Amino acid sequence: MSREAVYNNADFIEKNDVGDGAWLNAMRDSLANYAMPQYRPLNPEWPEVADIVSNYISDVFAKQISAEEAMEIANEEVAEVYREAGYIS
Repeated sequence: MSREAVYNNADFIEKNDVGDGAWLNAMRDSLANYAMPQYRPLNPEWPEVADIVSNYISDVFAKQISAEEAMEIANEEVAEVYREAGYIS
């Protein structure tokens, strides 16, 4: 698992050894025992949100829109989806 490899990497450990290893141990415990294998919101609106974001990312790769503009518009559209679903106001 790539994230586990990061937390066990000597350079990462050296740079992030906070609290005599307490932070790293907490992160390893969280990864091993609580991390969800799905890196997305688990809600029924996710497919629509994923379509919005991926379409704008494709537009950026096609040089049809800047990344900044694409993400600003995508953010507005995603917020509207979640607003309509009642997650945000």
